[in-house]
Amino acid sequence: MGSINRQQILYIAVAVCLVLAGWQWGLVPALNYRQDLVDRYDLNAKRLDELLSLQKRLQAAREKGDQGSGLDKKEAGFTLFSFLEQLASRADVKENIEYMKPSTKSVSEGLRQEMVQMRLEEIRLAKLSQFLESVEYSGKGVFFESLTIRSSGDNPGILRADLLAGTYQAAE
Repeated sequence: MGSINRQQILYIAVAVCLVLAGWQWGLVPALNYRQDLVDRYDLNAKRLDELLSLQKRLQAAREKGDQGSGLDKKEAGFTLFSFLEQLASRADVKENIEYMKPSTKSVSEGLRQEMVQMRLEEIRLAKLSQFLESVEYSGKGVFFESLTIRSSGDNPGILRADLLAGTYQAAE
């Protein structure tokens, strides 16, 4: 009873290997999978809470109507094209306008989106930022959907800006 023979050592080694293999390829992946499920559940619960919060905010906004949306802040006959032209004159960038292309699309019943694509050539950054700020903070609900600024190769202080401005209007 005191001595262990080779066969018993072999059986013990095989048993230890089986236990380690079961641990490595059975129990550890199962525990990792369980933790992944718990993490995904927590993430989805958090997303659901955010969606419910957004739903409440949307319902509250719908109950208030269009108050503060910028649609009621525009006077009758407002056009984005002329508005941008006026602000360009005030910001002293009208001579830098290479072109302005207006477009309109219907977003939903009773609402349309006005867009104006414009290019400003040979403009300095200070004037461009002044113009952009005057548009964004005008209180008319005008925004920039895209803005691309390039520096000219020979004079890095002179810029070319491609802008896409937009606003929403109540359909008439």
